[in-house]
This record gives sequence, structure tokens and C-alpha cells, in this order.
Amino acid sequence: MGVLKTITMSSKNNVPCFDIPPIIQRDQNALPEYYGRGIYVDTESSHIYLCMNQHVESKKTACYYSNKIGNMWTDMDVRVGAVIGHHSQTKELYAINRNQKTYLYFDLFYKKWLAISNLQFNKTALKNLNTNKTVNLEGDEEKILYNGLNQWMGNVEGLFYRNESSGTWLLKAKWKR
Repeated sequence: MGVLKTITMSSKNNVPCFDIPPIIQRDQNALPEYYGRGIYVDTESSHIYLCMNQHVESKKTACYYSNKIGNMWTDMDVRVGAVIGHHSQTKELYAINRNQKTYLYFDLFYKKWLAISNLQFNKTALKNLNTNKTVNLEGDEEKILYNGLNQWMGNVEGLFYRNESSGTWLLKAKWKR
């Protein structure tokens, strides 16, 4: 009798990062909060934001968001290059433009991304951003962000997720190599 082999397939749940032009280098005048590849975890809404600006040409989406375990990813505005956090009082989401030099925020009234001057950012947002859930994943070293039982790890291969109790890392995004 033959051996029964089971092959399972699923829908594409990880963010593609293949066939992309060379890595976009960090500009020497980039804002200090900018990262070329990283994540921000919003504990209030249970969303994770993934940005990989260094791997994506300027006409394509570089940032995505998902539920707390990264099952399905949704494109963000093409101008967003690095999500840096939520304002603790207004709850507006802040980011850095793909040009690495302009702050953006998502206006909750207009429901769109707006630019904000560096001076205005420093006066109104800088001290009110919780950046301890933002992780720069550039480079090859392994970095882990703990969010309760949920854990996110970035390394040279990509972004991985696991629930502390399961112990198995699941690939959610693969970087260009």
C-alpha cells in the first residue's frame, strides 16, 4: 500500500517583497525617527504596521497594516515610508514620508495623510508619541518585540510572528536578499 501524503496550500498571507530594485539608501538628511525597514505595534487597536521603504521603488506601497497576528495585510498610502507611532492624546498616527525628510500624520477628521512641518511636529507631537513599540529592523541582527503573548521578530530573512505559547515562528514578510 502507498503512503498518503498531504499537501496543504493557503492564500497568500505574507507581504511580498520580491523582484524589487536595489535597496534605497538612507538619506544623509533623513529625519532621526526614520527607518528603512521596521514595525510599529499599536497596542490599543491591536494593529501592526510594517514598513520596508528601503526595498520598494517610490511608486509602490512601502507600508502595510494588519491585525495583531499579521494574517492579512492592507496597503497604506504610497507616500508613507515609516510609521513612527500614535499621538497619546489625539490618537493620530504619525509617519515619515518616503522622501525620509517630511513628517506626516493621519488626520482623523479628513481621513487622509497630511504633511506637518518639522517645527510643528516638534511642538505638538514629539513629546506625545509612544515610540517604545517601534522597532528598526534594518541590518541582519535578530530583534524581537514582545507585545503580551504576541511576539514579532525581524532578522535578515524577514518578519516573523509567534504566540509565546506555540513556540513556532511564522514568516509574515520576506525581505529582498
